[in-house]
Amino acid sequence: MFKYIRSRKPAKQPVGPLDDRIQKGALKDDKVIAKKLNEFFASVFTAEDVREIPKPELSFVGDKSEELRQIEVSLEEVLELIDKLNCNKSPGPDGIHPRVLKELKCEIAELLTVVCNLSFKSASVSNDWVIANVTPTFKKGSRDDPGNYRPVSLTSVPGKLVETIVKNKIVRHIEHKLLGKSQHGFCKGKSCLTNLLEFFEGVNKHVDKGDPVDIVYLDFQKAFDKVPHQRLLHKLSCHGIRGKILSWIENWLKDREQRVGINGKFSEWRGIM
Repeated sequence: MFKYIRSRKPAKQPVGPLDDRIQKGALKDDKVIAKKLNEFFASVFTAEDVREIPKPELSFVGDKSEELRQIEVSLEEVLELIDKLNCNKSPGPDGIHPRVLKELKCEIAELLTVVCNLSFKSASVSNDWVIANVTPTFKKGSRDDPGNYRPVSLTSVPGKLVETIVKNKIVRHIEHKLLGKSQHGFCKGKSCLTNLLEFFEGVNKHVDKGDPVDIVYLDFQKAFDKVPHQRLLHKLSCHGIRGKILSWIENWLKDREQRVGINGKFSEWRGIM
């Protein structure tokens, strides 16, 4: 339904012009706007103070054999992931379109499997996998405010495949013992709807008894952008994710770069936390 509604809406309006408070004017050139937005998008990431990292609580209590230390992917898994690619998605900075991978999967899958396993074994990450073209998408409010645009990152399609492999292995690991029944986000078969139904069931039980119920809603602004990486790595270690795979995740998070593109004009590459 929403896909049909979007198709009937007028064409998307252009990005900008942006308000330039320093020069007290409006930025209208696409490349200048892209630079301004890239500066803003990069500024929201957390600059972490690594000197004072709290020690997280140890959640994993299994023996060493149950830890997630190494990942090895099979040819069948890679073929299955390639089959699930959406050919309507755009390629990343490397220009490898998902349709190319899908059409040539029999020729590419074996080589991609070797590359993935070498990456996991050496805990190294290709430079092409940690750079992104960012497309600004208007949310609401005034169009001259950079804060009213949401960055949509287009990364390498092969890099996304590798990322999915790691994500699936981690989810399988934590679902075994570490996730409680109250966890609904990012869980297969659960969603905001199941969370809401379970929540209202609990509230109704208290209301039926005549008990007072107070609800506090929290909304974290740019929550994913502000995740402190060193704290995240410590947390993963406490969840039994260690060894080569932890080193791989650390390298995956390091030295990332992005640039903003508007109408075929790009800003300079900029490092992000």
